[in-house]
Amino acid sequence: MSLRGIRNKPRKAGGVPDHSHVVEQVWLRGGWDLKSHEGAGLFCEAVVVALFLHDNNWRHLRKPPHKNNYNGHAVDAVLYLPAGKTADFIVASASDTARVGWGINVGDNYSTVDGVDGYKPDIGNPEPVETHKYNGGGNDTDICDICGNSRFDPVHEIPESKVSHPYDGGESDTGICDVCQRPESDELHIKTPDPKPDPKPDPIDDIMRVSDIVNRVIDLIVDKVVDRIKSEFKL
Repeated sequence: MSLRGIRNKPRKAGGVPDHSHVVEQVWLRGGWDLKSHEGAGLFCEAVVVALFLHDNNWRHLRKPPHKNNYNGHAVDAVLYLPAGKTADFIVASASDTARVGWGINVGDNYSTVDGVDGYKPDIGNPEPVETHKYNGGGNDTDICDICGNSRFDPVHEIPESKVSHPYDGGESDTGICDVCQRPESDELHIKTPDPKPDPKPDPIDDIMRVSDIVNRVIDLIVDKVVDRIKSEFKL
């Protein structure tokens, strides 16, 4: 199963960035059961931790006891503040057709009180992961030629992937950056300005240069004539 998106919902809108690659990374850890309420809730908690670490504007969406919830928060959606929009990342959760996805609910208008107060992910003290840049080689299939893992695996989260950088499509450009695993259009990529064309020569400049040369030649001729006259007439 891979992240397919949610029909009729945009992936990036209303001030909410497209962080679907973070959901993909969590899913690729394996062992998730989206077909059960418990499994979907556990996946949700892992996703929100990962999203929060990536961008601390993400929050659990508060849900009251009488609504479908897991530990007091949504089972399949996450809140982005201050935009007040939610992103769904499980399609048909707790059902036989459950799958990962990503879509922004542009009609939402939540506020800070709808986020779980004081949410801080319990990340413990995980062992640091030795990372390296993804290399898809000449026939890129989204599997790294160095480690054999998916391009979205956390092992490819190099420091350069978290700051602005030029887009790098690698040897076989698939439209996904080999540095950060995001589309070429993502705002993280530094846009290379179009080279400015060489300015066309101004004909007035050419005329002025020719005029200057002519004036110098005339001055030289006049000086020569004056010197000759003075010599001939011993002036």
